[in-house]
Amino acid sequence: MSSYVLQVSEPFGENEKPKLDPSDPRVRKLVYSMYRDMLSNRNNEANDFISQKDPACVKQSLGVVPILESIM
Repeated sequence: MSSYVLQVSEPFGENEKPKLDPSDPRVRKLVYSMYRDMLSNRNNEANDFISQKDPACVKQSLGVVPILESIM
């Protein structure tokens, strides 16, 4: 992962936290990248968990699309 130098919107003292600008494209890219990594890690853990279960007890989900379509 590349290292980023993020600018804060205001100077801060010793006991204050930096205020990041959420509209800064670098901040958005970093947060999105971290979010994708988190989802990927959870997906792998879930797949490992499901693979250990009896296949007769596992039901495949088609996601939320059929539910949303039934509401419309």
